[in-house]
Amino acid sequence: MEAMGSPQTYRTAIEEVAYTGQVVCIGDAVHDIDLPTHLVVKKEMDIMGSRNASADDFQAVISFLQQASNQHQSAHFPGSKARRSVFGPGLLVSASGGYHENIGKNGLSETRVRQTPRNKHLKPSHSLWLECTSDFIFSGLRQAYFDQFSTCRHRKNVPMHRKARRSARLFPSWRIDVHPPKPYPQKTYLRRSRAPRHRAPISFPMKSLLLLCFLAVVLALSGCETATVPPPPNVVFILVDDLGWTDVGAFGSSFYETPHIDAFAATGMKFYQGYAASPVCSPTRSSIMTGKNPARTQHTQYFGGPQPQDVKPGHWSYGAFGDRPLLPAEYLPYLEHSDTTLAEAFKEAGYRTFFAGKWHLGGEEYFPENQGFDVNKGGIERGGPYGGDKYFSPYGNPRLEDGPPGEHLPDRLARETAAFIKANQDTSFFAYLAFYSVHTPLMARPDLEAKYQAKKDSLGLEDQWEAWGPKPDNRTRMVQCHPVYAGMVEAMDQAVGVVLNTLDSLGLADNTVIVFMSDNGGLATSEGHPTANLPLRAGKGWLYEGGIREPLIVRWPGHTAPGSTCETPVISTDFYPTLLEIAGLPLKPGQHLDGSSFVPLLQGSSEAHETLLGWHYPHYANQGETPGTAFRQGDWKLIHRYEDDSYELFHIAEDMEEQHELSAEYPEKVAELKAAMQTWLDESGARYPTPNPNIEGGR
Repeated sequence: MEAMGSPQTYRTAIEEVAYTGQVVCIGDAVHDIDLPTHLVVKKEMDIMGSRNASADDFQAVISFLQQASNQHQSAHFPGSKARRSVFGPGLLVSASGGYHENIGKNGLSETRVRQTPRNKHLKPSHSLWLECTSDFIFSGLRQAYFDQFSTCRHRKNVPMHRKARRSARLFPSWRIDVHPPKPYPQKTYLRRSRAPRHRAPISFPMKSLLLLCFLAVVLALSGCETATVPPPPNVVFILVDDLGWTDVGAFGSSFYETPHIDAFAATGMKFYQGYAASPVCSPTRSSIMTGKNPARTQHTQYFGGPQPQDVKPGHWSYGAFGDRPLLPAEYLPYLEHSDTTLAEAFKEAGYRTFFAGKWHLGGEEYFPENQGFDVNKGGIERGGPYGGDKYFSPYGNPRLEDGPPGEHLPDRLARETAAFIKANQDTSFFAYLAFYSVHTPLMARPDLEAKYQAKKDSLGLEDQWEAWGPKPDNRTRMVQCHPVYAGMVEAMDQAVGVVLNTLDSLGLADNTVIVFMSDNGGLATSEGHPTANLPLRAGKGWLYEGGIREPLIVRWPGHTAPGSTCETPVISTDFYPTLLEIAGLPLKPGQHLDGSSFVPLLQGSSEAHETLLGWHYPHYANQGETPGTAFRQGDWKLIHRYEDDSYELFHIAEDMEEQHELSAEYPEKVAELKAAMQTWLDESGARYPTPNPNIEGGR
């Protein structure tokens, strides 16, 4: 026989008694009509678990269980001949969390109490959980091994001469590999049985019962010697809009002040080659939610950008050059419901899910609340804060109530996030804070704008430009000194600080994974040219490094070394499998087809991280880029532009500035990467630009 406590033994025990998710019920005779076999143990004696349990104690437990199970047929609820049924599979009960009471139709009540190290307010003298389980052998089981949720039921409205009964139901931890329970309506826990009035005999073998119960006791008593298994980690994902690679102090900025982000970086891991899946916003956001590259999902353009039919002859409109030789590729302007979003994956596991800020992934049918988020604060189809007074209240946002006049949007989003965390501190949560900052329109708080204007003047900084690109206003900012943009960056940093301080004050920081990233490069070549991405080339909208390399910081307490750095490339499609693995949840390889977990990197491994590094942007960008595709393999990066069928080759490890084009020197490398790029695009079902019929010679 395998050693007690091994996963295989556990599964076998579950299967032999035909249970799919419930381990044991002790106390009241409970008829679980929705489970194929009934495990009922009537309380006959008090046996308390002990840190110093002996072999005699184990034998006493077995004898007790045997006696109790033999008496199950005579057990019934007092005051009625009708059987009462109690059901509620472990996953549904575990999804509730917190402390509240449900009164059932049959006079039974169910009190669900989650008592973990985070529930310090549940004192033993006031905890119904402790009161209930104090009568049972398995009082230590939940804390030692089944570390998530249990259910304590006690009888109400019983005859005066009978004592109210109590029972403890222990469900398997989310970490245990067992068959999932059947789905039941989440708000229905108590109902009248459909069972006949006589109780059918127990059909499972006693040996299996003893194996199951003995295993549970072993786990309980052995677990008392070690620390409680921590609950599944919370996840806070912070995404900033249009923030450049060097736009925070931790990544080299000396003009923008970001003390909260810098302090956070010192406690986590910085990725110097963290990539967005696209040089523009919506595709990257889609890649985070789906784990798929935009070429596969057809989310290659920002939603609301021009489709081929939108291009008019002879003029430029919203990123489409009417006088250019190509029409942009058609793209899908919404996040399909057929995808299981990252939020839905967390929600399936019992997490509370929250979204605040910029969504930009489709119309109302595709808003966050329809994509797995329990709460949506401000997520709509817009790509920027274009309603009302924009970055100040009133916002004109149908998913965000107006605040006091003049309230600043990043402050509001941070407060909403903090409020959600406080309200859900006793259950695991996934909070996605996607700032509208620092996207245009350029608007800063007056005090911060004045601060940075004074700083610019005192340092003697002047705007410097380098002109290049197909549009007349294509010029690249060479110095970070824009006062308004700097004020927007600092306001965003202050908002991040609100969220971080909330986690600290609630004692949640040590069990919360935090990701900080931008959705694309900083805006350096158009629309006010507010920031500089040097030493990287270009910025938002471009396939050069300035458009796709982002400041990425991850903190996973107990796993990421404080102040550590990583030079290995990772990309936004990797977040989906990475966060699932961190949370101990099953991966979904059929969903995150293009993502690869970088958990080993977070834990300091030097092993290679294999992931797809490809950027398909078959569109004309507002910032000047022409339709093209970039593909990186190892240290080599190839860019293919479709207008003239040209190729550029760079060795990123030695030339991240992309100043030395090497295609003529390494034609064999061009051919190698070209073939790999085409294989990827074909497998993804990528769409391409087409000849513009209004232009003679359009290809």
